[in-house]
Order: sequence, then C-alpha cells, then structure tokens
Amino acid sequence: MSKVFTRENDDADDEESVSLPAIPAGSKNYMTPAGYRRLKKEYMYLLDVE
Repeated sequence: MSKVFTRENDDADDEESVSLPAIPAGSKNYMTPAGYRRLKKEYMYLLDVE
C-alpha cells in the first residue's frame, strides 16, 4: 500500500487529543466518553482497512 494512505502515528494513544462535540443546552447526552472513543476507534479502523 502506498505511504499516502497510512497514518503516521498508528500506535499513539489519542485519548488526550479526543475532543467531544459540544452538546446544545437542554439536550441529553446518550453517549459516554468511553463509548465515543470506541466508536471513533472503530470508524478509523474501517476507514483504514475496509
């Protein structure tokens, strides 16, 4: 695979750089921060592998 399609820091822990989107006032947050990280990790995996 070409180097263009690979991420440089595949082994890096991105927990510090994860910024959760702001929730509008009066809205409920149905997703935990840990769930958001798992979903984001799966999304990145699918982008890279699939």
